[in-house]
Formats: sequence, C-alpha cells, structure tokens
Amino acid sequence: MLCLVAVAQTVPGEATAQRLAVQGACRDGVPHGAWQLTDAKGRPRVLGAFNRGKRTGSFIYWNAGGVRIAHLPYEEDVRNGTLALWYQTPTKGLDAQQRLEAVYTAGQLNGLVRIWNPDGRVRGEYLYAGGQLVGARAWDARARELPEAQARMQAEKDVAVHEAYQQTLEALVAQHARDCATAAPKAD
Repeated sequence: MLCLVAVAQTVPGEATAQRLAVQGACRDGVPHGAWQLTDAKGRPRVLGAFNRGKRTGSFIYWNAGGVRIAHLPYEEDVRNGTLALWYQTPTKGLDAQQRLEAVYTAGQLNGLVRIWNPDGRVRGEYLYAGGQLVGARAWDARARELPEAQARMQAEKDVAVHEAYQQTLEALVAQHARDCATAAPKAD
C-alpha cells in the first residue's frame, strides 16, 4: 500500500511552515521500502527507506531552495556510517559548503569529526572512540590553533549544536513516518 498524506510542517532552518507530502510503502501499518517527503511543488525534501518501520540506509535532506543540507546513514534505525551536513546557502555557482562530517558506529560518534566554518576553513577536528572525546584540535576565527583544553571545550559545544540540529531533521522524518499507520492508504 502507498501512503499519501499532506501536512503543514516547519522544516529545520526555515522560518515558515510548508505543505509537505509523504509518499512511501507500508507494511503492517509501518513504513517499509522507499520513502520520500516532498514539498507542494513535488520537489524532494527528504529521501530514504524503511525496513519494517526502521530507518535503513541513507536519508538525504534538501532545503526549500533545493540545496542538499544533510546525509544521515542508518542501520536498524540507529545512525551508522559517515554523516554529513552542509550549510543552507551555497556559495555563488557552487554546491553548499560542507558543515560537518562525522563517523557513527551503532549510534555513537566513533572516529574523526570535522567541522568547517561557512567560509570553508576547518573549525575543528575531534576524535571520538565509543562516543567519548579522545582528542581535539580547533582553530579560532583568525585560523589560530587553540590550546587543547579550549579545543576540547569547543568540541563539546560544536558536537552539541550539531546533534540538536540532527535531532530536528530526525524528528521531521519520525513525525511523518507515523502517518503511515494513521493515514488512509491508497492501493498500489
């Protein structure tokens, strides 16, 4: 069965609510298979897939202007793989500047986390093992390297900000994925 539902929703990073439509297959009242969230003009806002109600593989997010803003990888509904975020506004004639790249294993940071400033300069490189910060390098606005204690403090702040942002993206999917169980399904 195919679920088609239209709802008004505020998308992270955007000021106004937009009408978004969910398209995806259902099995036993939960999303199963390809899934997408599109805007009123039919442009993709989120593409991904579910396996018996759990996110699986890559979920790709775009803003209202069609700029790719996030790639979140999952295995059994848990972040797993290399996650990437981009700034909302692309540089003139180019793709959007990368904002973050982080490696997750079984839902925890596990590897190198790189964060960039909007101008493309590296803001920080933070090493995680099993969700714990084990090393940090960071730079200030003038590109001067910070002492490790300050770099660790910056790492904690940076990761917390980006974690909150990722949660808003995940909430957008979670809210619309539930529609599969409550929406009147259309036959294939």
